[in-house]
Formats: sequence, C-alpha cells, structure tokens
Amino acid sequence: MKSLSGKTFKWGYLLIMLLISIVLSIIIATSVDLHVDELGALFNIYLPFLVGLLTLSIFLATVLLNKKFNIRISILIMCACVNLLTATALKLNFYFFLNNLSISKPKSDPYKLSFKFSSYSSPVVSSGNVTIQNMDGFPSNNHLVFSLVYDPYNNGAKFTSESLSRNHDNVTIRIKNQKTNSYVIKKASFSNKGLWVISRINNITADNLSFPLKIPPGDSVDITIAFTADAINQRIKPSVWSALLKLQYHVVRMGRIINYQVPVGGTCLNLNGTLNLETTDKTKPVKTIYLRSIWQYKAESDWEPELQKVLNALNFKTKTGFRNFDNGLHGDKITELSDEIPVSYFEIANKLIPVKIIKIASYQGCCTTENTDTISYYYQGQKIIYPLQYSDKLTGQMLLPTSRNVVNGYISIKPTGPFALKIGSLYTDRSKNFAKKIGIRVWKAVNEYGIPINNAYILGSDYLGKDGTNYDYQDNVYYVENIKPIAVTASNK
Repeated sequence: MKSLSGKTFKWGYLLIMLLISIVLSIIIATSVDLHVDELGALFNIYLPFLVGLLTLSIFLATVLLNKKFNIRISILIMCACVNLLTATALKLNFYFFLNNLSISKPKSDPYKLSFKFSSYSSPVVSSGNVTIQNMDGFPSNNHLVFSLVYDPYNNGAKFTSESLSRNHDNVTIRIKNQKTNSYVIKKASFSNKGLWVISRINNITADNLSFPLKIPPGDSVDITIAFTADAINQRIKPSVWSALLKLQYHVVRMGRIINYQVPVGGTCLNLNGTLNLETTDKTKPVKTIYLRSIWQYKAESDWEPELQKVLNALNFKTKTGFRNFDNGLHGDKITELSDEIPVSYFEIANKLIPVKIIKIASYQGCCTTENTDTISYYYQGQKIIYPLQYSDKLTGQMLLPTSRNVVNGYISIKPTGPFALKIGSLYTDRSKNFAKKIGIRVWKAVNEYGIPINNAYILGSDYLGKDGTNYDYQDNVYYVENIKPIAVTASNK
C-alpha cells in the first residue's frame, strides 16, 4: 500500500509539472498585445491549449502503458519542452507578419484627420492651392474607408452574381490643381504592401500606370485606390487557418449563449495604413492619405465585424460598450460605460441648415428584397411616415453601402417639429417596437480626439422578434448631424 502511494505520488508530481508547463506556455504565448493582430492572435490563443492537450494525452498514455519512472520523466521533459518552445516560437513570430507588411512611415504628416461631413467644414486644401477630395464624401477628404468580404457568398441563396455581397473596396480621390503652374506627383507609395494598390488614374488602368504624374493648371486627376487585402488572403490559404477561423466563429456563438464577450481574436480585422504622394510642393512635399479597412472572412451571422470595429474604421472614438452583442441586455436597457444615450425624439439643432443623414454601414442579410431596409422619419403624435432612403439589396455586408435616391452621399431633411427616426420596422421610440425593446441604439458621435461632435449622433439598429435577432446593433448604422434629443424617457433607460 505504501509502495502504491509512493508511485502515485511520483507520477502525480510529474503531472503537476506538466500542467505548470502548459500554463506557462499559455502565459508566454499571450503576453503580447493580441489586439495588434487579432487574426494572428488566434494562433497564440488556441495553439498553446491544443499543444498542451496533446502533450497531456501523450504523458497520460505513457503513465498507463509504462511503469518505469525514468521513461515517464523523459516523456515529461519532452512534453514540457514542446509546450515552452511552442509558446516561445509563437511569441517571437507574433509581430513578424505585420512587420513584414510595413514598408515605411510617411516623411511628413501635413494633415490631421478631421470629419468633412459637417455643415461648417470645407475640403482639405494643401499649400499652393491644390485640393484633395474624397469622392465618397465621408468621413473626410484625406481619410478613406474600405471593406472587403473574403468569401462573399450568401449561403441562403443559389450561387449566382445575385447571391454575392458587394464590397466597398475601391475609393477615388480627386486632386485639383488651382495653381498657375503644373503640379507634379513624383511618386505614390503605400505604408504597407499587399493590402492596397492604385487601380486606376482617370481612365488608365493599373497595367498602364506610371509616375511622375503631371497635372496642368486648372486641371484635376482622379486616383482610385483598391483594397485588395492580398497579403491577408494569401496568409489564410493553409487549411489550418480555416479551422482556426471556424473555431473562433463557434466560440463567439457559444459566448452569446453564456453571455460572454470574447475579448480578443476575430474573423474580421481593422487594417490601417497610408498612401503617401511625393510631390513638387516645396512646403509640404509629401501628401498623406489615411486608409482604413475592414477585412471579413465570410458574410453574415457571427462572421460580421462588431459595431466597435466599424466605428474604429470610420475613425470615431465613440464607445459602444460591447463587442458582439449588448452584454445580455437583450435590448431592455441602455449600455453602461458607453456613449449611448436614451432618446425617443429629436429636433433640428440649427433651423438655418438641414439635418444630414448618411448610412455608414450595413451588416445584415444580403441579396434579397427583404434586405432593402428604408430609413424614414415621422413627427411626434402623427402616424404619417416619410421614407427617405432605400438600400441596395446587395450591399448588406459593407461600409458606406450604396443606396437609391441619395444626393451627394447623404440625405437632407428639414423637420418642422419634434420627430423620430424609423429604420426598417424599428423606431427610436421603443414604445412602438416589439416587446417595447430598444431597436435603435443612439450614441454620441465622438471624433478622433475623443471630443463629441456637436449635434451629431450614431444610430445602430437590430432586428427584433426574429430568428436572426442577436442584439449586435450593426444591421443598419447611420450618422446623423444637426439634431438634438428633446425627450429622455424613463422607458428608454
């Protein structure tokens, strides 16, 4: 009996040593800033666990099949080394991919990022009367946003061009020379390789592009930048990535069931960079265009980017207060520790100028007429609904989705009294919604410096009372300017 207890103690002690090595490997692998590369983080999060389980299985099998202590301790040492070496390799490799992408930093930073979408703002103007205009019109003239779904197929539809989500992967800037002499762009370079390319200059396609580019006095040139994400697409070619991404997808889904927000790692990425234009401008020779993109592995469901990622791409510092879902509130309360406000009705802030509304994102269903939600408004105490915007049915998985009957990229209205907004079947006045839940959450629009933008708000909606209801509030997302809340109701808190 004493001998048996001694043997049990010995192999139990070895088991504890192995478990310590597994814990240490997890700590080492995750002791990096996982938010820097949320795709790469999947390796550092899951691989130590998987390798740890493998080494644990090998050691337990050895204990069962071999009674020699020397063999057991040899296997223990081998397994512990595998765990620690795996963790060390993961930590050293974590920044390798991003470092390999980086080419250079801009030589100068002539512009600060700022929101053009303001009633009082003007186009970005460089020295020497050269203007740079973002043809999207949002969020600013030197800040372009892109989105791309790697696998855009809508699983609920027959595979045709009508079952593929469109991407917002091309953005054009217009450079206008208002000088009396020619303006020359000597060179164009990106801060990162394998993510963006110049796909067109005026009518010249990528195959025939060349620099320097001369712009005569009074003339302009259109430069189209494409978000290809080739480096990311090539990175995930090995089948191990498919397994990791699917694992993360199911972890997020399971998190909804147990009300757990997965803190890091994702199937969507925020990617930031710059386009640097070297010019003949003697004062500020390098013009910097900021590029922000969302890469998405698959379309719909929990493959979609959370609202905070969407706002980050658009350079808002608005805090949503949650990641994949509303912290288990199920639309019953506003989110704490966020920039959300309880509001039912609005009024125009400055009666001399109109209210401006722009749809900044849509992450809902795709490709059917049921997915063409309309934003509308109505006056308090009245039943008449005034439709404003009809979305394109193929733009249900993208930033800055295209819509019909929109002029200059935004909707303009001049309400004459207290009014509310309606997105699809959802109201800002929750008393009109299914089960009186919050169907449209409203946040203060906070700029890149952390300062709230005067009289500007972000609205995010989620379908209620449906099989697909998941309380992520990024089904339809709008930026609304020149409004102010007039009613904070107890029912909305």
